[in-house]
Amino acid sequence: MTKLIKLSALIITLFLSLTLCATALLLFTSSGSQILRSVVNHYVPMVNMDDIEGALLTESKIEGITVKNDDLHIRVQELQLKLNMASLLAGEVSVDKFYALGVKVIYQDNPSDNVKSQTTEDSSSVPFSFPIAID
Repeated sequence: MTKLIKLSALIITLFLSLTLCATALLLFTSSGSQILRSVVNHYVPMVNMDDIEGALLTESKIEGITVKNDDLHIRVQELQLKLNMASLLAGEVSVDKFYALGVKVIYQDNPSDNVKSQTTEDSSSVPFSFPIAID
């Protein structure tokens, strides 16, 4: 009986260690970012990323990201961001740096209505703000 408990504890410890290593690989390395990009492009049909440079939990740069559903189409030519790791440990997402270039937003109320489009090339031309909290 004690051998079974020790074996179970060893298997659980090994599983948790491998999970932690895989998470670190995905979040702290450039190759992990490429893997996540492939997974997102494959399993999240409304999101497509052309390229990503850098690790997600350090400063990263995403080129050509598209988010599209029936009512909304967003295309960003270049997105640079640096996530705050301390906030992630608290279960929140906080961004220390956020830069977007070539943002194009197309919103359609109803498929029969006309399409409204807004494009920005210069970050100073259109004011932009986030809500204080995202639930």
